[in-house]
Amino acid sequence: MMLAHDALLNQRRSGPFRRTTYFGDAPWDIRATSRLGWNFVGVGESISLLRENGACHVFEDYTSAGGILSLLGMNVGD
Repeated sequence: MMLAHDALLNQRRSGPFRRTTYFGDAPWDIRATSRLGWNFVGVGESISLLRENGACHVFEDYTSAGGILSLLGMNVGD
């Protein structure tokens, strides 16, 4: 996760990110993002399991584009 983050940061060339949000579908994703201090959004069929493990924001799939973009602080037209 950090390798991908750092590679993107190096390509960005405009300083650090204000925040990092990770989309995952398993409890280990929640633990890893917590350790990194990143935001977590759960996506997948295991919504109950994700909530039990601390996920605050979950979606069954990516068809809720408006809800996901709103959560990220973006408008659908952005």
